[in-house]
Amino acid sequence: MNSHIPPEVVYSSGQTNIGALFHQRVAAHPDHIAVVEGSRVLTYNQLEDRSNRLAHLMMDLGLGKGDRVGLLARNCAEYVEVELAAAKAGTIVAALNWRLGNRELRHCVQLVEP
Repeated sequence: MNSHIPPEVVYSSGQTNIGALFHQRVAAHPDHIAVVEGSRVLTYNQLEDRSNRLAHLMMDLGLGKGDRVGLLARNCAEYVEVELAAAKAGTIVAALNWRLGNRELRHCVQLVEP
């Protein structure tokens, strides 16, 4: 799986973001494997669908460009879905380490407050 998006495509518009780059990958390889978590496998198409639905939910809840979304999770497929959905909705993900205690988590959340 050595295919990639050429740099000239990435930078040509000056408006590229992670959501757009991922969409290009989906268009090029919809049925290729995107995420493997144990026995669970998601294709690019499946990941695109799931992250789109989550992005729409975020926007329906009033989240949008510049809003912060805290993400406290172990490494899992849903982590990737949230990161992609946030990029599509324009929100900023504050990734929080699930191993931290309450005091440390509170401090991390305060660091990303507007």
